[in-house]
Amino acid sequence: MGGRTDSGSQRKDSRRNLSLVKLFSQLFSETPAWAAYLPHTIVVLVILLAAWLVITGTASFPSTAALVLLLAAAVAHRLKRPDWLLVPLVALIGVVIRIQNLPLLKGQYPLALDPFIFLRYARELVENGAIPAVDTLRYVPLGFETGSELLSVSYMSAWLYKLLSPLIPGLTIEFAHIIYPVIFFALGIVVFYLLCRELFDSRVAFTASLILSVFPAYLYRTMAGFADKEALGILLMFLSIYLFVLTQKRERRWQAGLFGALSGIAAGGMGLTWGGTTFLYMIVGAYAFALIFLGKMRLRETIALVSWAVPAYLMVAFLTPRYGGIVGVLSSLNFAIPFLALLFLIADRLTGPLTSRLHQAATAFLKDGWQAAKTALGQKEASPSRISPHVLVLLLVMIGGIGALVLLGPEKVFGIIVQIKEQILHPVGTGRLTVTVAENRQPYFSDWWEQFGYFFYFFFIGSMYLFYRMVAPIKRYRVPLTLGYVVFITLFIFSRNRAGTVLNGVTPFSAFLFFGSVIGFALLFYALIIRSSTRDDASFRGFAAIPSGLLLTLIWFIIMILAARGAMRLFFVFSPVIALVAGYLIVDVITRSFAIKDRIYKWTALIIVLVLVVPTVYGMWETSYAQARYTGPSLNDQWQAAMAWVREGTPEDAVFAHWWDYGYWVQAEGRRATILDGGNFISYWNHLMGRHVLSGRSETEALEFLKAHDATHLLVISDEIGKYTAYSSIGSDEEFDIFSWIGTFVMEPRATREADGLSWYTYYGVSALDEQLTYEGKTFPANAAAIGLIQIPIRYDEDDPDEFAIEQPTATVYYQSDRMEVPIECLFFEGERRYFEKEGLGGCIRLMPRYLNAQYQQENGALLWVSERGFGALWTRLFLFDEESERFTLVYDDSDTRQLAYYGGRIMGPLKIWEITYPEGFGIPPELRELYTNRTTNYWEYLNENNRNSPYVQE
Repeated sequence: MGGRTDSGSQRKDSRRNLSLVKLFSQLFSETPAWAAYLPHTIVVLVILLAAWLVITGTASFPSTAALVLLLAAAVAHRLKRPDWLLVPLVALIGVVIRIQNLPLLKGQYPLALDPFIFLRYARELVENGAIPAVDTLRYVPLGFETGSELLSVSYMSAWLYKLLSPLIPGLTIEFAHIIYPVIFFALGIVVFYLLCRELFDSRVAFTASLILSVFPAYLYRTMAGFADKEALGILLMFLSIYLFVLTQKRERRWQAGLFGALSGIAAGGMGLTWGGTTFLYMIVGAYAFALIFLGKMRLRETIALVSWAVPAYLMVAFLTPRYGGIVGVLSSLNFAIPFLALLFLIADRLTGPLTSRLHQAATAFLKDGWQAAKTALGQKEASPSRISPHVLVLLLVMIGGIGALVLLGPEKVFGIIVQIKEQILHPVGTGRLTVTVAENRQPYFSDWWEQFGYFFYFFFIGSMYLFYRMVAPIKRYRVPLTLGYVVFITLFIFSRNRAGTVLNGVTPFSAFLFFGSVIGFALLFYALIIRSSTRDDASFRGFAAIPSGLLLTLIWFIIMILAARGAMRLFFVFSPVIALVAGYLIVDVITRSFAIKDRIYKWTALIIVLVLVVPTVYGMWETSYAQARYTGPSLNDQWQAAMAWVREGTPEDAVFAHWWDYGYWVQAEGRRATILDGGNFISYWNHLMGRHVLSGRSETEALEFLKAHDATHLLVISDEIGKYTAYSSIGSDEEFDIFSWIGTFVMEPRATREADGLSWYTYYGVSALDEQLTYEGKTFPANAAAIGLIQIPIRYDEDDPDEFAIEQPTATVYYQSDRMEVPIECLFFEGERRYFEKEGLGGCIRLMPRYLNAQYQQENGALLWVSERGFGALWTRLFLFDEESERFTLVYDDSDTRQLAYYGGRIMGPLKIWEITYPEGFGIPPELRELYTNRTTNYWEYLNENNRNSPYVQE
């Protein structure tokens, strides 16, 4: 009996030890005991997942890759360093996702606009060995000094081509340029893993790296073909932060100095690659200030910061004119934060004894009065103070700064405050050009949700959890500090919730919540550290014991969340830190769940976590894979054909005029010079192009500007319909005199009615009035009143239904509770403008077909409403209404294959090119030529800076 009992007991213990909970508990423990059981568990999981995929028929790359990843984990446990297998595998998964669009790129076409300029310069490097100092294809007639551009990407693509071409027969510079971002993405994932491992551990690093590899917000700018600055720049950012973290883990000071210098070189390299380097300087500077504030900036950390700053500042100040030299760098708040931290350290060293004596004098005064304070001040050496001298230095600096501002006068103080407020609320600026770029638009929370979905909660809650863990050593104050952070981060994000509400980000109440949350949390933190330094030794030591890894991560997160709040395009640079924060939350919660002794609670916690995490991460994985497969080049088939015609059908010295978006394409693929391009280095010319050419009121006005820039051809595409709002805004004067837009209206067949022998066809849409309308004694104000529907009456011939006559259309105009039907004076149909007798709205209708699907077309199923102001623009007359001109001869038109039509919510149409013929003896006065070829004028600077009336500035 006893033997059987012992045997049963052993079997029971064996079953307990081999239970799934035990296996996962060991997996997430600090010891490697789980290694003996991991292969068995993973094999079971792989079999179950494979069976499920076979049964459901849902096998795909994400699911197959998940199987491979699990199998690799089973193998990796045998290795001394399993990350050598798992991390490259994670990077490989990301690479496979990012090359799904290679067939669409045809081995020669990058994805977006900007990569084309770097491709052209990479070709120059391969063919000629150097990039010309002056690029004559840009900004005719001045040219472009290429030293002003950050050209690291072009050099990297050229070097990559030279490195791989001996190994890959038939490799082209175009393909090397296309594949460059994928290669540097993979390298970036490896460095990101190393960084996360130094900040936390390998489990967090692996989880964060996997999330980042499949994260949709991180996909596009690291995908094959997006050969721009981001892929290389973000790698250098990871490398710089990683090396800077290593400085704090080296005992010898010379090692801290060496790694600090290497980190600074990486930071400088990032500055020579990508303007996003300002975020790195802000992170390092804010982290240095935090170390000072918490009394953690020792000599080793000081050496590291100094050795970082020397190459970081010298490289961006003297190796490129992009940032305005040393004066421009140090006068920029973003760049100057690390430098200010160094100045703060100097002040600390010089004033530390004085601040300690002042603190003792203040304490003595509160206790015993003036005499005791004088005695404390008279002591030659101050006795050790419980308050950190760094805190007192900060207080003195703040008081001194406020005093200096007061001396400058209230107006100066107010101006500086307004400037700081504007920079925070509108970080990308409110200039006319800046606000019309779609990716510069400030996001609302709805945009956050569209971008991140349910994953938002992982990093939102994760940052709160991380903060709580960070302040855990401050036992007495960790709860109020955490509550303060929760309020701060919530108001910080949701103060810009939705357009048209009080929480739109810039209303006084919204701004109060935003700035109040920042100031309130800073004051709470400062007050508690002061209180703990004078009354609570344990709490004060807790502040100094805050883990540096958590502190750096939180600073990184807050800076990036401020950046992401400022512009849509900055979601990319926000992605790494939210992957890290989410990874930390996931791993730490799972680890702590396994530590629960009660099995019911343990399993409940684990199931909840897995149900939330696995579908979310796997869903992002599938989304990224699907998105990558169908992301083709912006230079689509239409543009490819047009640029082939430009190369073959125009003289080599031709100069093209068009809106700035297309410049890099014409230069790189058409091989012709342009007046404008995507660099926008001479933004004043955008104003002139929008005002005098595209929105020009006469051909002579347009020809004067075009002649000053030696233009030979004018290019317009149907995209201008959507962009008209942007360049009419940029081209307007201070009263926005030519600002306009084009409204789209779609036919609703069910609303067709018969009356008085007429068939009334109804088109629905919305288009605000760009000018005030007065009709039959009623006034409809501009920008407030709008057209809500347009009706076109048609009279059919009773004997021949194919014969019909279009009667005068009407528009229903709405303003508040008023509505009125107003006649429309013009309609364009079958290549002819038709005018009607009854006065009303002076614009013109442009009918077009509507495609419901690939097979079915609704003839005249949609229309464009062009107001009287828009009808006067040169581009609408030439492009939309086919106006013939003696000076603009149509030489390229793909309307036969690209009919202007409404396709499923989008307007698509032809690309047209006109050859410009100047009148014999046509000339322009020298002063006008100088005005049109200046890089800027005081008037343009005034317009660009005083842009408050622009509809693009979100209020």
